[in-house]
Amino acid sequence: MLFFETETPDGWAIPGLHGNSAADEMDGYVQGSVFLIKSEGEALIFDTGNRAPGTENSMSPRLLANLERDRVTLRWIFISHFHYDHTGAAKELRARYGAKVVCHPIERPIIEDPLFVTRRQNAERFGTTPEQLTEDFNLASGETLALSDPSVIERYWNFPVKVDAEVKGGDVIEVGALKLEVVDLPGHSPGQIGLWNPATRSLYSADLSNFPSPLAPYPIGNAEKHVQSLLHAKSLRPVYYWEGHFFGTYSEAATQRRLDHLLQQQHDTSERIVTVLGRAGRPQTIAEILPELFPVKLDAAYPVPTGVTRRSAYAEACIQTHLHWLVARQKVARIKDQGLVKWTVVETA
Repeated sequence: MLFFETETPDGWAIPGLHGNSAADEMDGYVQGSVFLIKSEGEALIFDTGNRAPGTENSMSPRLLANLERDRVTLRWIFISHFHYDHTGAAKELRARYGAKVVCHPIERPIIEDPLFVTRRQNAERFGTTPEQLTEDFNLASGETLALSDPSVIERYWNFPVKVDAEVKGGDVIEVGALKLEVVDLPGHSPGQIGLWNPATRSLYSADLSNFPSPLAPYPIGNAEKHVQSLLHAKSLRPVYYWEGHFFGTYSEAATQRRLDHLLQQQHDTSERIVTVLGRAGRPQTIAEILPELFPVKLDAAYPVPTGVTRRSAYAEACIQTHLHWLVARQKVARIKDQGLVKWTVVETA
């Protein structure tokens, strides 16, 4: 069910499909968001929403109808990061309108070939290996974690699209009379980018507001960089703060409160991890930390099939990225105990 959209100072915003099934999240649950920015007959689409494989459930029909209604020339398809719920309709839009697909160079290999995320080269380009990425989670034999299962990616995420241009923070994209500035917002994803329209003080922030975040193992997910990205967003002092899920905030004061809340969530996560480890009085695995850190099931915990059991892979990845940040600050130590990776508080004098 999709029955409303929102006019913005730049164009429009549409909520839509986020998950992978015909009935998933079209009724106001954790919807994805697609934004159009237009000026003088030209337009840019910021992210494209998802499509559910094997069903007619897709953002494409609504996006196509709106573009035809507005009679604009779609020049750009801007993909903030590689996750399936932001790329699903890109190929169809590119084929129909000849618009150029743009993304950050780090995200490009996965956008053009989603199965790249499961290959060894994806980890190696960040200076690690698949084994090192997942070692912290003490997976059982045969278990996979989140983005490491090719069968899951092929079934639900396989929406490849050719990228026409790479952009990074500081680059400018022209749409009609507008000069839109690319903003680096890494953390949730290593090459996540947003757009800043200084004319309306609008920040298109993609999944900067996701919590728990980051949702991928360190160093691909990075809690420290995520906090830095939130601070960068605050420094712009947006009036309009458009999010990748739901729409966002519509005044400078509300945006600052929203970003302050997100920063507090991230700092509280780190502090609670130290408290949980200290209270336990012994080294803990990530699986042991999880129930006390997130005692109420979060929507974004997403129990994920692992080939053996189901794990809250994204929440666990969030914990792991914070643990590595705490290790870097010498507040927590990573140890091996009876063949398991565990974490313990660093005692201070």
